[in-house]
Amino acid sequence: MSLSLEHSPNTPLDVPRGRISTNHRITSMDFSGSKNALLLSEIDMMHGGHDDNVRSTNVQASFTLFKVFVGSGILALPLTFARVGFGLAIVGMLVSATLAYYCMSLALDVVNDMKNQKNLSLQSLVGRLMGKAGKRSVEVSLIIMQLGVGIAILIFASQFLDYVLCGLDMEQYCGNKVFIGGFVAMVVIPLSFITNMHYFYYPSLLATFFILANVVMQLYYNFDKMSEIDTNILYDRMKEFHIEELPKFFGVATYAYEGIGVLFSVRSSMQTPGSFRNVLRVNMIIITLLYTFFPGTSELAFGEETQEIILFNLPITNKVCLSIMSLYVVAQLFGFPVQLVPVFSIMENTGMRKYLFDEEGKPKNLILRFGLRILLISAMLYIALKTKSLNDFLNLLGSCVFVYLGYLIPIIIYHMHFKGKASKLYTVFNVIAFPVSLVLGGIGVVLSLRTMIES
Repeated sequence: MSLSLEHSPNTPLDVPRGRISTNHRITSMDFSGSKNALLLSEIDMMHGGHDDNVRSTNVQASFTLFKVFVGSGILALPLTFARVGFGLAIVGMLVSATLAYYCMSLALDVVNDMKNQKNLSLQSLVGRLMGKAGKRSVEVSLIIMQLGVGIAILIFASQFLDYVLCGLDMEQYCGNKVFIGGFVAMVVIPLSFITNMHYFYYPSLLATFFILANVVMQLYYNFDKMSEIDTNILYDRMKEFHIEELPKFFGVATYAYEGIGVLFSVRSSMQTPGSFRNVLRVNMIIITLLYTFFPGTSELAFGEETQEIILFNLPITNKVCLSIMSLYVVAQLFGFPVQLVPVFSIMENTGMRKYLFDEEGKPKNLILRFGLRILLISAMLYIALKTKSLNDFLNLLGSCVFVYLGYLIPIIIYHMHFKGKASKLYTVFNVIAFPVSLVLGGIGVVLSLRTMIES
């Protein structure tokens, strides 16, 4: 997630060198990413710092987009496949990919038709067309999104630790939420005291590598498992069809494909911004193949035995599996503070600023500053420990915030900008897509909340 910064001698937050330097301060909740914080600074660091003459190639932009799309959500997709059935899940992923790409294309059409496109973020774009109220709604949604992604990391880490403790027959700690919560807190809370985000760039990058390593490892076991299953059983699993579970599937798929928040950042970083749509199209095809092949084979291999997080179907006693999974969890935890950078910045630069920094922007009350961070992380960890299903949480987050930002907002701003100039085909498609997204998202929110409360 990238932050909108303004040059100033006041420096309440240390950030990486590059486009965002230590002589900048945050002036608004204007960050244009989602599942990866400080995206602009990451892009700049890839190229050794920001320079108007140094821009991303198409390949570099593709890598950045891939890093944004592929996150921990892929590990929850197999269970959604098992819930709705193989065939319906494949169709659902294809439809979700098409809808996500279409809505991102709508936003790009608006930007391409505008003047003064430089450094345009999702918030500023919405602010131009929908006013302050619209801009504020996007800002609040992005804050909720970052908190939600952070909580999802804590849920995954907590459940993984419990999985290891129980799998290794450590009965005194298995299921002990106090111990698990305390262990996770000892890792993430001290990390939140580090204000220079440069130190978190490489762990964030490693997390992408390790998740791909886990995907490859899982695929190996999927095919090994499938080779032992009767072909009639595999065929029966392919025919499963549970349309009543579709709303729970829709939110997770939306979460997996969300990327509108980073479009403008990646596009503006390219040598040839005009070719960004082709880069996006190629990435969506690759991601869709991954999002159908990986969870599809996982569901066929394990069927009703598919775990909440598919990695938990792997043998815990295998040292290679345990090592690769552990490295990924560690990388995720080290990247956790990056997700909270925008939230910390907003929290510390609004009403609390006068209590935390002097007139020159130097910290004057570290106890209060870090106390607030501890309080926020503690609340997030409490929610994570109380949440039994990562899948339901991702569905709630996707059905609510991601549907609004990824589907509804692009359709709204497209029609507000072109004001009746849109083609009849686009108009018809938008008239259908808007209420369908709204209804499925609303049902997904209700079902997820009900399941989480009941559990």
